[in-house]
Amino acid sequence: MSEVLDLINDLGSIIEAKIGIKPVNANQTEYRTPKYPAITFTLSTIEENSGSWGVYEDGTRQKPYHVIISFTVSSKNYREALETAIKLHHFLDHKNPLLDEKNIVITRCQSVSSRDNFLTYEYEYRCGFDIKCAVMCALSEDIVPKPEQVEVELKMEEQN
Repeated sequence: MSEVLDLINDLGSIIEAKIGIKPVNANQTEYRTPKYPAITFTLSTIEENSGSWGVYEDGTRQKPYHVIISFTVSSKNYREALETAIKLHHFLDHKNPLLDEKNIVITRCQSVSSRDNFLTYEYEYRCGFDIKCAVMCALSEDIVPKPEQVEVELKMEEQN
């Protein structure tokens, strides 16, 4: 599933170039107070799409997945957190040539909401939203063997 990691890396680079803030993984073992405003992300879900795998023009076997990524903007003041979250949301929620170049398909961009947290050692304001991306993941040949030949036997019954 290196395609999922590529998606996250590409999204991070594009957001940094366009918004001017490098998103960092929220699931870090060492917490440091970030420079505000800060954008964090969490890869929350990788789910199979309702489709099944298929063989594509280039001969690869691929299966469609949906990847849900949660973005949170943190700041020392609410207005800055909200404005930055809305700016990021607008960027990701509209057709964008930067995303198209990397074949990033965002199928859903949820509403921006407050994500304030009272558990931090210093209070910070948080706003964020989730996105759902469509990703085609190549299947390993040892997981889905290539059939040499498939025989189908068809029987017809006589009707009276």
